Amino acid sequence: MAAAGTIGAEDGRIADPTPLPRLRDDLKLFDGPADRDGAPTWTVYDPVRNRYFRIGRRAFECLSRWRAGTAEALIGAVNGTTTLSISKADVVDLIRFLAKNYLVVVDKPSGTTRLEGAWAASRQHPLLWLLHHYLFFRIPLFRPDRFLTATLPLVRPLFSRSFAVLTALVGVVGILLALRQWDVFVTTFVSFLNLEGAVYFGVALVATKICHELGHGYAAKKAGCRVHTMGIAFMVLYPLAYTDVSDAWRLPSRHQRLVIGAAGVGAELVLACFATLLWSFLPDGALKSAVFMIATATWVVSLLINLNPCMRFDGYYLLADWLGVENLQARGFAMGRWWLRELLFGLGRRAPEIMSARLRATLVLWALATWLYRFFLFVGIAVLIYFLFPKVLGIFLMGAELGLLVARPIFGELRAWWRLRRAIRLNLHSAATGLIVAGLIGLIVVPWQTTVAVPSTLRSPDHALLFPPAPTRVAELPVTRARSWPGWRRPTSTTGSRQNCARRNFCNE
Repeated sequence: MAAAGTIGAEDGRIADPTPLPRLRDDLKLFDGPADRDGAPTWTVYDPVRNRYFRIGRRAFECLSRWRAGTAEALIGAVNGTTTLSISKADVVDLIRFLAKNYLVVVDKPSGTTRLEGAWAASRQHPLLWLLHHYLFFRIPLFRPDRFLTATLPLVRPLFSRSFAVLTALVGVVGILLALRQWDVFVTTFVSFLNLEGAVYFGVALVATKICHELGHGYAAKKAGCRVHTMGIAFMVLYPLAYTDVSDAWRLPSRHQRLVIGAAGVGAELVLACFATLLWSFLPDGALKSAVFMIATATWVVSLLINLNPCMRFDGYYLLADWLGVENLQARGFAMGRWWLRELLFGLGRRAPEIMSARLRATLVLWALATWLYRFFLFVGIAVLIYFLFPKVLGIFLMGAELGLLVARPIFGELRAWWRLRRAIRLNLHSAATGLIVAGLIGLIVVPWQTTVAVPSTLRSPDHALLFPPAPTRVAELPVTRARSWPGWRRPTSTTGSRQNCARRNFCNE
């Protein structure tokens, strides 16, 4: 954080001469992957917080000449030795970035006070912390780096192209053979829909998850990264294995990061392909049941959960690396909010970032799909919590989750709209939004339906219940009326009284 007397990051003004804040000595700089337009990037690593920051050439050239000491000397050095042309505003923006992420040395009381204020603001009440973290928390179990380093030569052939081709052939043959016995496959699946099958499925899932995390770990070791921890993460009390491969941010190749991110799903698909093929040849028994459970658990979990880009699993990181968009959630949500506000109000403001129209549309679609998916997911989680916990606690936790995960983001966006009310002008977008809102309010308030149709039964108050001694049916029931109404003909009856008529027309069966 910038100390007093360096550069005024609050108002952007630079005094003359302007000493630069001192960078932390423990920071590390690595080559980064090329940007989408081919420009080089670099990665700054903060070992204290284990955070990585991607910077471009302008910031790199400034940091490389940071020993210039003052902003004026830095500007002269960059402009005189490179093809870049930077200004004081660029230096101010860079110092703001460094101060915001705590990458400079704080050696004055004012800076220490600001750090203490930021730390106090980041603290949460224990109850709020529990509400935020009981749904998802991690428990590190062991440090696998030495084990992975020692056993990497044994699994290195599994990363070869020939093994990938062999696995694809095995998978195709296994699926074709399973389709020939599809009725047997489905019957086997249905037979495991019980408590015993759930136990077998859980065991198979644990085995596949171990292979999944080992796939991430071995891919990271093959790329030269360290694997700090492996452990268990709990999501709504459901255990999930995890592997810390954050060192992949140091890699200069985006392709290597894609390989590390896809290695877990790849390991599961290898298991699925070989297990599906073995199921077609093994005789009935425990071994065939085991490979069946591994195949089904792997196919379902890999395709439906791990590759889902709307949650922060493998699919999310694969999409971020493929698009070349770091911090996909923050940047995608910012772009989605901008697009939504422009659609509703036509503010005419610039997008949060300058990017191609295709990438912008991709981020907007991803943000909208993620918001919709997470809305229904969080509502489902809240309902699940209601049934898992005792009723009083379940009601409280369900309300807390709906408030924190569903209502809070919605009301936050509504507050942002309220702050923008002075910038909203009458145009096609705002007029259409106003009409739609008025129509929705009208549908809720105006009683557009004045009648209510409900099923009913009409029964005379003068009726009698008959209990025949044997199974019977009503063959005929003549009815006589006390008086005739216009247009009605009095039915003739030669059977005597109504009671005798009903009694004589019950036929024994």
